[in-house]
Amino acid sequence: MPETPNPPPKRKIEATPLVLITKTGEHRRKDTSGQVFISRRMEALALALVVAAAIATPALSFTMRDEWGVPARDADGTFNMVGHLPEHGGWSQSEIVVHVNETVRIRVHSMDTVHGLGIARFGVDSGPVEYGHPVVVDFAPDVVGDFIISCTVRCAGAHSEMIATLRVIE
Repeated sequence: MPETPNPPPKRKIEATPLVLITKTGEHRRKDTSGQVFISRRMEALALALVVAAAIATPALSFTMRDEWGVPARDADGTFNMVGHLPEHGGWSQSEIVVHVNETVRIRVHSMDTVHGLGIARFGVDSGPVEYGHPVVVDFAPDVVGDFIISCTVRCAGAHSEMIATLRVIE
């Protein structure tokens, strides 16, 4: 039997995109099979939306944590101080107003790294506070005036900017 020669391999022909310019000046790409792709403007818009979503999603997760059940003050009168890195806002409240000689309760939360709350004049120090493990401090201020609330754990380069005010009134 005579051998039949193998046929030459078939070459795959790929469609090459063509650029069309419409009457409005909009560039559209069309391949030879007739499929029309979205305009370059739409591609740029879609890319911008993807980049914005990639940046906004982590940022929103940090800012929305405060809104996920951590009010400024609980129904029983407990103050909530939420710590963020200084570049993300520092303490959730810039000022707490209390009455002299009344017991004050502050629940300290951390939303990113380890923080600590201290009020030197009254010997208050929460110790280290980690995310998900709030710490409660109780004290009774015996002097009227404004006092510094500070972060007692070195949390960032701008750690010294993480301050708030305790205002003690009559």
